[in-house]
Amino acid sequence: GLADGAMFITVMLLLNFHISTVIFAVSNATGFWMAFLQPGDDSFACPFTESFQLLGNVGVNSLITVAAGGFLCIMVTFLPYPRWALFDARDTAKDLIHSMPALWKTLAEFFVETEPNAFSADKIHRKMGQLAKTVTTLEGSIANSWYECFGSCRRHYLRRVLNALDKMIHENYDRIYSTCNAITGAEDWNPLHSQMMHLLKPSLFVAIKEAEVLLQVCLESSFDGQWTEVEVVAIQKMCASLRRAEGELTKA
Repeated sequence: GLADGAMFITVMLLLNFHISTVIFAVSNATGFWMAFLQPGDDSFACPFTESFQLLGNVGVNSLITVAAGGFLCIMVTFLPYPRWALFDARDTAKDLIHSMPALWKTLAEFFVETEPNAFSADKIHRKMGQLAKTVTTLEGSIANSWYECFGSCRRHYLRRVLNALDKMIHENYDRIYSTCNAITGAEDWNPLHSQMMHLLKPSLFVAIKEAEVLLQVCLESSFDGQWTEVEVVAIQKMCASLRRAEGELTKA
C-alpha cells in the first residue's frame, strides 16, 4: 500500500498532465491512501471480496460522487444555453480583427505627428496590453475547442482559421512592439520626418483599412465552416485591393 500510493503520486507529478488534473488526482488518491493505511474498519473493501457491499462502500460512494459532480459541471455549460469554447473563440476573434488594425492605426497616427506625443505613446502601450490579454483568451478557447469538434469538418475548418488568425496576431504584435520601440527610441523627429510622413499618411491609412476589411470578411465567411464561390471571389478582390494599397504605400 505504501509503495502503490507513493508510486501513484510520483507518476502524477512527473507526467505532463494539466495542474488541475494533478491536484484533483493526488488529493483524491491521498484520501483513499489514508483510509487504507488507517487500522480498523473503514467500510472500504475491494470488489469480489466477501466484505464488499455495493451500498455503503467508501470507494463506490466516492465514484458516484465524482460522476455526479462531473455530470453537473458539464450540464452547467449548457444552462441556460450552451457555452462552447469554439463560439467563445469566434467572439474573441471578432474583437481582435478590429483591435489589431485599430492598434496599427493608433501607431500610425502617433508616427505621422510632427513631434512625439507622450499621451499617444501611452495609448499604444495600453492597447498592446489589452491586446495581449485578449490573445491569451483566444489561445485557451482554441485549445479547449478541440474537444468540441466531434469529427465535424466544418468545426475543424473554423478552428484552423482561428489558429491561423492567432498566429497572424502574434506576428503583428511582435512587429508593432518592435516598430514602437524603434520609433520612440531611434526616430529623429526633424522636418524630413514630417515631409516623409505627409507623403505616406494617405496610403498608410488606406492600407490599414483594407487589411481590416479583409480580415473581417475572411473570418465571417468561415463561421459556417466553408467558403462559397461568391465569398472566394469577394476575398480575392479584397486581396487584390490590399495589394494595390500596399503598392501605393511603397511608391509613396
